[in-house]
Amino acid sequence: MPGKFVISIIKGPALSRTFTFDQDEVVVGRGAEVDLPLDDDRSVSRRHAVICLRKHQVHILDAGSKAGTFVRDKRVKKATVLSGEAIRFGDSVITVDFEAPSGHPIRNESNASRGKSTGIVIACGILLLLLLVLLLVKRGTQPATSPQGLERAIAARNEGDLGSALHILQQLIQHGADPDGQIMALHVEYRALKSQMDFALARETTLRLAEARDQWQLLALRLPESDPLRLWMEQRIQRLDRSLHDSRPTHAADNLHQP
Repeated sequence: MPGKFVISIIKGPALSRTFTFDQDEVVVGRGAEVDLPLDDDRSVSRRHAVICLRKHQVHILDAGSKAGTFVRDKRVKKATVLSGEAIRFGDSVITVDFEAPSGHPIRNESNASRGKSTGIVIACGILLLLLLVLLLVKRGTQPATSPQGLERAIAARNEGDLGSALHILQQLIQHGADPDGQIMALHVEYRALKSQMDFALARETTLRLAEARDQWQLLALRLPESDPLRLWMEQRIQRLDRSLHDSRPTHAADNLHQP
């Protein structure tokens, strides 16, 4: 059974379009026989690139395009990509979310060192979850009611506190305040976002600041410019930029006296 790809266009002429594929290869381009058409982007070649599943890893292969294929802001001929990672073809940017065939989990990490970091990420996530539970117990959070509870959940989300937002939404669901299923849909959306944010936070916790900055940038680009959470993420990116700048080694040329 082939893997499943969900491809979202987050920048370019075909912005906001989403495609789902149940196959192991997806051809990207402007030709008549491609799987993912980017016809409105004239910088994309007719057969630009191929996204494929090999040995339970997802790879991007450039097909000799003129404008190039970019992963993590680097032009590549072949690269392993993570689920949710941004890929640029010409003026268009997509994200690829994927799942392996049943019984065969996708390996998101491309080398042994990344595999070792998975345990750290999981441990940090569990620690953050335990701290959040203790914080909620200490606050003595009262059962939320709709619509006040929904407003509180959205406010917490906009401040980057996805844990509190999920807790409030769960209370609303348990108290029968979700007759049309909208709160449950919001709960699913927030839970996925929290998982991605936890990944970035774990990178910060282990002082992998450059990777954390890239993950926050990826998440921010997937949100509307007016979204308060995007503004919150951009402020965090600015702080990481300052930390990365301050941590750079000072070169002798930097200390030369001006005449």
